[in-house]
Amino acid sequence: MIQENITLSMPIEWWRAYQDLLIRAITPLTADQLAFRLGTQRSAGEIAAHIVAVRAWYLHGVMGEGGPEIESLLGWDNADALARSSAELLSGIEQTWQLLTACLARWTADDLHDTFFINWRDHDEPRGWVVWHMLEHEIHHGGELSFTLGCNGLPGVDV
Repeated sequence: MIQENITLSMPIEWWRAYQDLLIRAITPLTADQLAFRLGTQRSAGEIAAHIVAVRAWYLHGVMGEGGPEIESLLGWDNADALARSSAELLSGIEQTWQLLTACLARWTADDLHDTFFINWRDHDEPRGWVVWHMLEHEIHHGGELSFTLGCNGLPGVDV
């Protein structure tokens, strides 16, 4: 039997490093560069807005964390994403990151077993799965952002 010994310090440190890579990739982007897209895929700005909206959705919409400032980010996953500047996108990334890290600092190992209904899965999942899914979601879309930027001659989410 595997003994449970949950420590989040290393994964959070690595996630923070990934967060910094996202910030580094998005910071210099102009409005024209945020509009870059590959074929019919999301634009660079839409990808970044999607990352913010999904963080907000899981943190606030699913787990009830944060207040109106996070709730206002839920609508970022729509066609208006092209209107957002890199500064606005960075603000959303930072707001959701601050809430996420505050939650992770507060939650106990027992809290990670609390369950929440995930509508697209049509069943409950534990908080630990929700956190894991936010991370894997960001890694996936960070790769998409990197590919979009790289195909347009710009640095992506890369070390």
